[in-house]
Amino acid sequence: MRKHLITIALALSGLTLGTAHAAPSDPSLRLLDRDAHGHLTLNGVPMGVRITSFKACKGDPSTATAPCVLTAPEIDGHGTAEVHGLPPVKDGAGHLVFSGADVTTHDGVIDAVLLSFADARYAKVFSDSTSETVGLPDFTDHNGAQEWRGVFKDTYIVVVPADQNGEGAEYGIVYDPKP
Repeated sequence: MRKHLITIALALSGLTLGTAHAAPSDPSLRLLDRDAHGHLTLNGVPMGVRITSFKACKGDPSTATAPCVLTAPEIDGHGTAEVHGLPPVKDGAGHLVFSGADVTTHDGVIDAVLLSFADARYAKVFSDSTSETVGLPDFTDHNGAQEWRGVFKDTYIVVVPADQNGEGAEYGIVYDPKP
């Protein structure tokens, strides 16, 4: 049921955006889904897997055609990585919805996936459609970042608005086993 609700939320986002869709090479892409092993995925990036399961990017990462990572040095098992080579998600006018993807790790395991909006205006669209489908956010901080908890077990959905310079708007999922 929860997975079904998120699929509806993303469908609403797509309608609002003028039908968001994957590039023609992968018309079946579901932004939020589960992989064959049951891992929650965001644009194909699974939560709960080791970062080393991704190949390291070689050469210019912007030309990658398969998922690969550029990793930052880990400190005590915590780190970040840029993910490249993901299927592009476009709106009905053919504009990219997301301009990049990052993951964070805990003990080398992916515990958050964040997609950066190509245009900060998409943050409001995703926030509104998520609220319409699963209810109002459970938490909004002083900067306007919103969290929806209880949609997935031990994981919440987050929408981060742009900062005062119009940058940094993101959509993501974060593992958090705390109630």
